Amino acid sequence: MKKHDVSLILILVIGFSLSLTAFVYVKNWGRESVLQDKRLKTDGYVRSLRQTFLSFSSVLYSTRGLYNIHNGLDHADFKNFFKQNTSILGQDILQGVAWVPSVAPPEVPYVTDIAQRDNPTLHFWELGADGQAQSLQSRPVHYPILYLESSKLSTLAGFDLASNPQLRQTLELARNQSQLLMSDATYLPASSGNVLGVYLVLPVYLREVNTIPERQRELRGFIVGIVVLEPLIDQELRPNKLRSDTFWKVTDETPNTKITQLYTPSWLSHEHGQTATELVSTPLEFSDFGKRSWRIGLYSLQGETSEIEWRYAWIVLLTGILFS
Repeated sequence: MKKHDVSLILILVIGFSLSLTAFVYVKNWGRESVLQDKRLKTDGYVRSLRQTFLSFSSVLYSTRGLYNIHNGLDHADFKNFFKQNTSILGQDILQGVAWVPSVAPPEVPYVTDIAQRDNPTLHFWELGADGQAQSLQSRPVHYPILYLESSKLSTLAGFDLASNPQLRQTLELARNQSQLLMSDATYLPASSGNVLGVYLVLPVYLREVNTIPERQRELRGFIVGIVVLEPLIDQELRPNKLRSDTFWKVTDETPNTKITQLYTPSWLSHEHGQTATELVSTPLEFSDFGKRSWRIGLYSLQGETSEIEWRYAWIVLLTGILFS
């Protein structure tokens, strides 16, 4: 082989190698540019959701302030407070605010009688094993929804939150810590459409308390916010309503949580959701609601997103080969 032939082959090899290297670099640059844009968008969703829940907490603290001012709550004061602040429940995402007293079993008839003066049809109930409403079963303490301001969840009135073991644990933890807490995601009773939601619970005491025994003794009840997850996340993420190769998913990463999948698009099947590839994700820590940790992620059914532009990489490769 002649010397100039070797030089020509060497030039071609170097040219092709540089072209391929540039192709890979431009391809990765294009992918990273799109994913960085998605990361910034995800971070924005996290900040927006956190701010939304902080606004919910303001509602609950304001309602507890109403209790402290009047040294108690009656239905008229509770109803008028939200009537004068119609914007509080003007959106679908915070679908209810309730007063939930702590009621010992001997006090149930008395509390029921007081409640029925304003609402003769109200009765305290819980869900049976068949998912149907039934009368209260015996337990050390009841946490019934006594007053409820909601345009869509009125059928929850009278529901004993203590009948749900997860909710009872959240209520007792909030009582002992004297802290606003968010419950695990749970399905609201079937009479309300069997939708997934969370409860925000804020304890109310008769007087200032500092120790756990004092908090248990002086507890009067809870101000409870009811958040339905799907409309909340739809408003914040504004996801595609039609089938797409990418989708947003919200999960709960708090340890020992039973329901971890909080949101996926309605068009997504379970099988496809399990095999999707995560493109970007950002944790969402709710430090003001106890140790609750969510994650918002963008996933792809095809391993990549169609928004990535590959044409520039191909242009670089073909141009390099042509010049070589």
